[in-house]
Amino acid sequence: MEFPEFPVQPYAVQSRFMTALYAACELGGVALLESPTGTGKTLSIICSALQWLEDERNRPQPAPPKPTAGSQLGLANAGTGASVA
Repeated sequence: MEFPEFPVQPYAVQSRFMTALYAACELGGVALLESPTGTGKTLSIICSALQWLEDERNRPQPAPPKPTAGSQLGLANAGTGASVA
């Protein structure tokens, strides 16, 4: 995984940290990450989170569902078996 906005060549520990955080964002989960003092955690978090946000924004979005005859008539529950009063 590349993080082009990281201002310098990252150390291996920073690359692993950013890759782990990016993967947690991809999965929509929670990450508990630790790294020793002075290893650049703050910069690693900022760069990997912003990279994920940029990648997410640039992903193709699924097309919205096509309207059905019932939805055009304002029948929100059409086709679900629910009664519309």
